[in-house]
Amino acid sequence: EPRPRTVLGKLSEMFSALGLEAGHSKEEILEGYFNGVSYGPLLTGAGAASLDYFGLPAADLSPAQAALLAAIPKSPVNYDPRRRPRAAEDRRRLVLRRMSDLGLLDEETYRLALAENTAVREKERYFSAPHFADQVLRRSGGGTVRTTLDSRVQEAAARALKDRLAGLAGRNHVKNGAVLVLDNATGGVLAWVGSNDFFDGTDGGQIDGVTARRQPGSALKPFLYALVLAKGARASDLVDDSPLYAAGGHAPENYDKSYHGRVRLREALACSYNVPAVRLAQRVGVPALLAKLKDFGLDSLDKPADFYGEGLALGNGEVSLLELTAAYAALARGGIWLPA
Repeated sequence: EPRPRTVLGKLSEMFSALGLEAGHSKEEILEGYFNGVSYGPLLTGAGAASLDYFGLPAADLSPAQAALLAAIPKSPVNYDPRRRPRAAEDRRRLVLRRMSDLGLLDEETYRLALAENTAVREKERYFSAPHFADQVLRRSGGGTVRTTLDSRVQEAAARALKDRLAGLAGRNHVKNGAVLVLDNATGGVLAWVGSNDFFDGTDGGQIDGVTARRQPGSALKPFLYALVLAKGARASDLVDDSPLYAAGGHAPENYDKSYHGRVRLREALACSYNVPAVRLAQRVGVPALLAKLKDFGLDSLDKPADFYGEGLALGNGEVSLLELTAAYAALARGGIWLPA
Protein backbone atom coordinates (compact mmCIF):
# COMPACT_ATOMS: atom_id res chain seq x y z
CA GLU A 1 0.00 0.00 0.00
CA PRO A 2 2.22 2.86 -1.22
CA ARG A 3 1.82 6.07 0.77
CA PRO A 4 3.31 9.56 0.36
CA ARG A 5 6.51 10.23 2.31
CA THR A 6 4.81 12.79 4.54
CA VAL A 7 3.80 13.07 8.21
CA LEU A 8 0.26 11.99 7.31
CA GLY A 9 1.67 9.09 5.32
CA LYS A 10 3.74 7.94 8.31
CA LEU A 11 0.77 8.29 10.67
CA SER A 12 -1.28 6.15 8.30
CA GLU A 13 1.46 3.50 8.35
CA MET A 14 1.47 3.56 12.17
CA PHE A 15 -2.26 2.87 12.38
CA SER A 16 -1.93 0.07 9.82
CA ALA A 17 0.89 -1.46 11.86
CA LEU A 18 -1.19 -1.27 15.06
CA GLY A 19 -4.07 -3.00 13.28
CA LEU A 20 -1.72 -5.70 12.05
CA GLU A 21 -0.36 -6.24 15.56
CA ALA A 22 -3.86 -6.43 17.03
CA GLY A 23 -5.04 -9.09 14.63
CA HIS A 24 -1.95 -11.30 14.24
CA SER A 25 0.79 -12.85 16.33
CA LYS A 26 4.46 -12.01 15.82
CA GLU A 27 4.96 -15.46 14.28
CA GLU A 28 2.17 -14.86 11.74
CA ILE A 29 3.56 -11.45 10.82
CA LEU A 30 7.06 -12.89 10.38
CA GLU A 31 5.69 -15.74 8.27
CA GLY A 32 3.83 -13.26 6.10
CA TYR A 33 7.03 -11.27 5.64
CA PHE A 34 9.05 -14.33 4.61
CA ASN A 35 6.31 -15.36 2.18
CA GLY A 36 6.34 -11.97 0.48
CA VAL A 37 9.95 -10.80 0.57
CA SER A 38 12.28 -11.01 -2.46
CA TYR A 39 14.97 -13.70 -2.54
CA GLY A 40 16.41 -12.72 -5.91
CA PRO A 41 15.26 -12.27 -9.53
CA LEU A 42 11.67 -13.53 -9.93
CA LEU A 43 11.82 -15.26 -6.52
CA THR A 44 9.22 -14.22 -3.94
CA GLY A 45 8.90 -16.00 -0.62
CA ALA A 46 11.01 -18.54 1.25
CA GLY A 47 9.14 -21.51 -0.22
CA ALA A 48 9.89 -20.51 -3.81
CA ALA A 49 13.49 -19.67 -2.92
CA SER A 50 14.00 -23.04 -1.21
CA LEU A 51 12.78 -24.94 -4.28
CA ASP A 52 14.79 -22.78 -6.68
CA TYR A 53 18.11 -22.78 -4.80
CA PHE A 54 18.06 -26.28 -3.27
CA GLY A 55 15.22 -28.23 -4.93
CA LEU A 56 13.68 -28.86 -1.49
CA PRO A 57 10.60 -27.67 0.42
CA ALA A 58 11.56 -25.13 3.08
CA ALA A 59 10.61 -27.60 5.85
CA ASP A 60 13.29 -30.04 4.64
CA LEU A 61 16.22 -27.60 4.68
CA SER A 62 19.22 -28.19 6.92
CA PRO A 63 20.16 -25.42 9.40
CA ALA A 64 23.02 -24.43 7.10
CA GLN A 65 20.71 -24.14 4.06
CA ALA A 66 18.08 -22.27 6.07
CA ALA A 67 20.76 -19.84 7.26
CA LEU A 68 21.76 -19.14 3.65
CA LEU A 69 18.16 -18.35 2.72
CA ALA A 70 17.82 -16.15 5.82
CA ALA A 71 20.87 -14.21 4.65
CA ILE A 72 19.42 -13.19 1.26
CA PRO A 73 16.51 -10.78 2.01
CA LYS A 74 18.75 -8.15 3.61
CA SER A 75 20.02 -7.45 0.07
CA PRO A 76 18.96 -9.91 -2.65
CA VAL A 77 21.43 -8.32 -5.09
CA ASN A 78 24.49 -8.27 -2.81
CA TYR A 79 23.84 -11.68 -1.24
CA ASP A 80 22.74 -13.53 -4.39
CA PRO A 81 24.29 -17.01 -3.85
CA ARG A 82 24.64 -17.59 -7.60
CA ARG A 83 26.21 -14.29 -8.59
CA ARG A 84 27.99 -13.39 -5.33
CA PRO A 85 28.61 -16.70 -3.54
CA ARG A 86 31.40 -15.38 -1.31
CA ALA A 87 29.29 -12.54 0.10
CA ALA A 88 26.34 -14.91 0.59
CA GLU A 89 28.61 -17.40 2.42
CA ASP A 90 29.96 -14.68 4.73
CA ARG A 91 26.41 -13.62 5.53
CA ARG A 92 25.38 -17.25 6.13
CA ARG A 93 28.17 -17.66 8.66
CA LEU A 94 27.03 -14.50 10.44
CA VAL A 95 23.46 -15.86 10.66
CA LEU A 96 24.71 -19.18 12.08
CA ARG A 97 26.88 -17.41 14.66
CA ARG A 98 23.91 -15.29 15.82
CA MET A 99 21.78 -18.45 16.07
CA SER A 100 24.48 -20.06 18.16
CA ASP A 101 24.85 -16.98 20.39
CA LEU A 102 21.09 -16.96 20.98
CA GLY A 103 21.07 -20.63 21.91
CA LEU A 104 19.07 -21.70 18.85
CA LEU A 105 21.84 -24.11 17.79
CA ASP A 106 23.87 -26.36 20.09
CA GLU A 107 27.63 -26.43 19.66
CA GLU A 108 27.73 -29.65 17.60
CA THR A 109 24.96 -28.54 15.21
CA TYR A 110 26.66 -25.16 14.80
CA ARG A 111 30.00 -26.81 13.97
CA LEU A 112 28.40 -29.14 11.41
CA ALA A 113 26.40 -26.31 9.85
CA LEU A 114 29.54 -24.20 9.39
CA ALA A 115 31.30 -27.09 7.64
CA GLU A 116 28.35 -27.99 5.39
CA ASN A 117 28.64 -27.22 1.68
CA THR A 118 25.53 -25.20 0.79
CA ALA A 119 26.16 -24.90 -2.96
CA VAL A 120 22.97 -23.89 -4.76
CA ARG A 121 21.61 -25.44 -7.92
CA GLU A 122 22.10 -23.96 -11.38
CA LYS A 123 19.25 -21.69 -12.41
CA GLU A 124 16.60 -23.68 -14.24
CA ARG A 125 15.98 -22.73 -17.83
CA TYR A 126 12.26 -22.59 -18.26
CA PHE A 127 12.33 -22.27 -22.04
CA SER A 128 14.84 -21.72 -24.80
CA ALA A 129 15.30 -18.62 -26.98
CA PRO A 130 12.95 -16.36 -24.97
CA HIS A 131 13.75 -13.16 -26.89
CA PHE A 132 13.25 -14.93 -30.20
CA ALA A 133 9.96 -16.41 -28.98
CA ASP A 134 8.85 -12.92 -27.98
CA GLN A 135 9.61 -11.60 -31.48
CA VAL A 136 7.73 -14.49 -33.09
CA LEU A 137 4.67 -13.84 -30.91
CA ARG A 138 4.74 -10.13 -31.70
CA ARG A 139 4.93 -10.71 -35.44
CA SER A 140 2.60 -13.69 -35.74
CA GLY A 141 -0.10 -12.86 -33.21
CA GLY A 142 0.13 -16.32 -31.63
CA GLY A 143 -0.89 -19.79 -32.71
CA THR A 144 1.41 -22.50 -34.02
CA VAL A 145 4.34 -21.01 -35.93
CA ARG A 146 7.08 -22.84 -37.81
CA THR A 147 10.39 -21.00 -37.46
CA THR A 148 13.93 -21.25 -38.84
CA LEU A 149 15.58 -21.52 -35.40
CA ASP A 150 18.03 -24.42 -35.00
CA SER A 151 18.07 -25.59 -31.37
CA ARG A 152 21.64 -26.92 -31.63
CA VAL A 153 22.93 -23.63 -33.00
CA GLN A 154 20.92 -21.75 -30.36
CA GLU A 155 22.47 -23.79 -27.55
CA ALA A 156 25.97 -23.37 -28.99
CA ALA A 157 25.50 -19.60 -29.34
CA ALA A 158 24.19 -19.24 -25.78
CA ARG A 159 27.11 -21.31 -24.48
CA ALA A 160 29.62 -19.26 -26.48
CA LEU A 161 28.22 -16.01 -25.07
CA LYS A 162 28.35 -17.33 -21.51
CA ASP A 163 31.96 -18.48 -21.96
CA ARG A 164 32.98 -15.17 -23.50
CA LEU A 165 31.42 -13.15 -20.70
CA ALA A 166 33.11 -15.39 -18.12
CA GLY A 167 36.45 -14.59 -19.78
CA LEU A 168 35.70 -10.87 -19.61
CA ALA A 169 34.53 -10.91 -15.99
CA GLY A 170 35.87 -7.92 -14.12
CA ARG A 171 37.15 -6.20 -17.27
CA ASN A 172 35.66 -3.02 -18.74
CA HIS A 173 32.40 -3.53 -16.82
CA VAL A 174 31.22 -6.08 -19.40
CA LYS A 175 28.17 -7.82 -17.92
CA ASN A 176 26.03 -8.83 -20.88
CA GLY A 177 26.00 -9.48 -24.59
CA ALA A 178 23.98 -10.88 -27.47
CA VAL A 179 24.43 -13.29 -30.39
CA LEU A 180 22.57 -13.52 -33.69
CA VAL A 181 23.24 -16.23 -36.27
CA LEU A 182 21.71 -16.00 -39.76
CA ASP A 183 21.66 -18.44 -42.65
CA ASN A 184 23.57 -16.54 -45.33
CA ALA A 185 21.65 -18.23 -48.14
CA THR A 186 18.16 -17.35 -46.93
CA GLY A 187 18.46 -14.77 -44.15
CA GLY A 188 16.71 -17.18 -41.76
CA VAL A 189 17.45 -16.80 -38.04
CA LEU A 190 19.33 -19.87 -36.77
CA ALA A 191 20.12 -18.52 -33.29
CA TRP A 192 18.89 -15.48 -31.37
CA VAL A 193 20.43 -14.93 -27.91
CA GLY A 194 19.22 -11.56 -26.67
CA SER A 195 21.11 -11.67 -23.36
CA ASN A 196 23.17 -13.96 -21.17
CA ASP A 197 20.28 -14.70 -18.81
CA PHE A 198 16.70 -13.72 -19.59
CA PHE A 199 15.77 -14.14 -15.90
CA ASP A 200 18.53 -11.86 -14.58
CA GLY A 201 16.78 -8.81 -13.18
CA THR A 202 19.95 -6.95 -12.17
CA ASP A 203 21.91 -6.69 -15.44
CA GLY A 204 19.10 -6.18 -17.95
CA GLY A 205 18.47 -9.81 -18.82
CA GLN A 206 15.14 -9.06 -20.48
CA ILE A 207 16.55 -6.29 -22.66
CA ASP A 208 16.94 -7.82 -26.12
CA GLY A 209 20.48 -7.06 -27.26
CA VAL A 210 19.62 -8.21 -30.80
CA THR A 211 17.11 -5.41 -31.37
CA ALA A 212 18.51 -2.74 -29.01
CA ARG A 213 20.37 0.07 -30.78
CA ARG A 214 24.08 0.50 -30.04
CA GLN A 215 26.96 2.33 -31.70
CA PRO A 216 28.68 -0.29 -33.91
CA GLY A 217 32.04 1.46 -34.15
CA SER A 218 34.37 0.07 -36.79
CA ALA A 219 31.83 -2.57 -37.84
CA LEU A 220 30.51 -0.06 -40.42
CA LYS A 221 33.86 0.38 -42.19
CA PRO A 222 33.42 -2.49 -44.71
CA PHE A 223 30.36 -0.71 -46.15
CA LEU A 224 32.35 2.51 -46.57
CA TYR A 225 35.01 0.59 -48.49
CA ALA A 226 32.31 -1.14 -50.54
CA LEU A 227 31.07 2.30 -51.60
CA VAL A 228 34.61 3.49 -52.43
CA LEU A 229 35.28 0.38 -54.53
CA ALA A 230 31.90 0.74 -56.26
CA LYS A 231 32.95 4.24 -57.31
CA GLY A 232 35.98 2.88 -59.14
CA ALA A 233 38.73 2.59 -56.53
CA ARG A 234 40.88 -0.54 -56.30
CA ALA A 235 41.98 -2.45 -53.22
CA SER A 236 45.58 -1.64 -54.10
CA ASP A 237 45.02 2.13 -54.22
CA LEU A 238 46.82 4.22 -51.60
CA VAL A 239 45.21 6.38 -48.92
CA ASP A 240 47.00 8.75 -46.58
CA ASP A 241 47.20 7.80 -42.91
CA SER A 242 48.62 10.97 -41.37
CA PRO A 243 47.29 13.52 -38.84
CA LEU A 244 43.95 14.93 -39.95
CA TYR A 245 41.68 17.67 -38.64
CA ALA A 246 38.13 16.89 -39.67
CA ALA A 247 35.01 19.04 -39.64
CA GLY A 248 34.40 20.80 -36.33
CA GLY A 249 38.04 20.52 -35.31
CA HIS A 250 37.81 16.79 -34.63
CA ALA A 251 41.11 14.96 -35.02
CA PRO A 252 40.54 11.21 -35.49
CA GLU A 253 43.13 8.83 -34.09
CA ASN A 254 43.95 5.22 -34.88
CA TYR A 255 43.48 2.55 -32.25
CA ASP A 256 47.25 2.12 -31.87
CA LYS A 257 47.73 5.91 -31.41
CA SER A 258 50.15 6.06 -34.35
CA TYR A 259 50.14 6.86 -38.09
CA HIS A 260 51.34 4.68 -40.94
CA GLY A 261 51.83 6.97 -43.92
CA ARG A 262 50.40 5.94 -47.30
CA VAL A 263 48.68 2.56 -47.00
CA ARG A 264 46.70 0.45 -49.46
CA LEU A 265 42.94 0.34 -49.09
CA ARG A 266 43.02 -3.38 -48.30
CA GLU A 267 45.53 -2.76 -45.51
CA ALA A 268 43.61 0.22 -44.09
CA LEU A 269 40.44 -1.87 -43.88
CA ALA A 270 42.16 -5.00 -42.55
CA CYS A 271 43.87 -2.98 -39.79
CA SER A 272 40.71 -0.91 -39.18
CA TYR A 273 42.59 2.39 -39.31
CA ASN A 274 40.37 5.34 -38.38
CA VAL A 275 42.14 8.20 -40.15
CA PRO A 276 41.98 6.63 -43.66
CA ALA A 277 38.29 5.85 -43.07
CA VAL A 278 37.55 9.52 -42.33
CA ARG A 279 39.52 10.58 -45.42
CA LEU A 280 37.49 8.19 -47.56
CA ALA A 281 34.25 9.49 -46.04
CA GLN A 282 35.35 12.98 -47.03
CA ARG A 283 36.06 11.74 -50.54
CA VAL A 284 32.70 10.06 -51.19
CA GLY A 285 30.61 12.38 -48.98
CA VAL A 286 28.66 11.53 -45.84
CA PRO A 287 25.24 11.65 -47.62
CA ALA A 288 26.42 8.98 -50.07
CA LEU A 289 27.78 6.85 -47.22
CA LEU A 290 24.49 7.15 -45.31
CA ALA A 291 22.55 6.15 -48.41
CA LYS A 292 24.81 3.11 -48.91
CA LEU A 293 24.33 2.01 -45.29
CA LYS A 294 20.56 2.22 -45.74
CA ASP A 295 20.91 0.14 -48.91
CA PHE A 296 22.34 -2.54 -46.61
CA GLY A 297 19.27 -2.33 -44.35
CA LEU A 298 20.67 -0.14 -41.56
CA ASP A 299 17.43 1.84 -41.29
CA SER A 300 18.00 2.79 -37.64
CA LEU A 301 20.28 5.50 -39.01
CA ASP A 302 17.26 7.79 -39.34
CA LYS A 303 18.93 11.18 -38.82
CA PRO A 304 20.20 13.43 -41.66
CA ALA A 305 23.80 13.07 -42.82
CA ASP A 306 24.98 16.27 -41.11
CA PHE A 307 23.79 14.89 -37.76
CA TYR A 308 26.39 12.11 -37.97
CA GLY A 309 29.10 13.92 -39.91
CA GLU A 310 32.29 12.13 -40.93
CA GLY A 311 32.14 10.18 -37.65
CA LEU A 312 29.60 7.96 -39.39
CA ALA A 313 32.60 6.19 -40.96
CA LEU A 314 33.71 5.29 -37.42
CA GLY A 315 30.28 4.04 -36.36
CA ASN A 316 28.90 6.94 -34.32
CA GLY A 317 25.32 6.15 -35.39
CA GLU A 318 23.20 3.62 -33.50
CA VAL A 319 22.05 0.41 -35.21
CA SER A 320 20.74 -2.95 -34.01
CA LEU A 321 22.62 -6.23 -34.10
CA LEU A 322 19.77 -7.59 -36.24
CA GLU A 323 20.38 -4.94 -38.90
CA LEU A 324 24.16 -5.25 -38.70
CA THR A 325 24.18 -9.04 -39.03
CA ALA A 326 21.81 -8.91 -42.00
CA ALA A 327 24.12 -6.34 -43.61
CA TYR A 328 27.16 -8.60 -43.11
CA ALA A 329 25.22 -11.52 -44.58
CA ALA A 330 24.79 -9.38 -47.69
CA LEU A 331 28.59 -9.06 -47.90
CA ALA A 332 28.81 -12.85 -47.72
CA ARG A 333 26.38 -13.05 -50.65
CA GLY A 334 28.47 -10.70 -52.76
CA GLY A 335 26.28 -7.69 -52.10
CA ILE A 336 22.77 -9.15 -52.33
CA TRP A 337 20.74 -7.96 -49.34
CA LEU A 338 17.92 -10.02 -47.86
CA PRO A 339 15.86 -9.19 -44.78
CA ALA A 340 16.43 -11.38 -41.73
